Amino acid sequence: LQLLYEQGKSDVIEQLWPAHDIPDREPDPLVTEYATKNVGELFAEAFAFYVTGVKLPKSVTRLMEKSIAYAKTQV
Repeated sequence: LQLLYEQGKSDVIEQLWPAHDIPDREPDPLVTEYATKNVGELFAEAFAFYVTGVKLPKSVTRLMEKSIAYAKTQV
């Protein structure tokens, strides 16, 4: 996401970004406090959870899947 932002590809980011908010009713935080202040760390933590099989909200899982699919088309 950071690279897309730096390249001015807001249209691609818009396609990847979840259309709905992540519910905050979950008892455990999704990511660390640091990740809420740094987009690179946010993605890294969510990606690590995704690839290790940690259950994520559906919208985050979709974001990871879309991001990975997009990255594969760029290789």
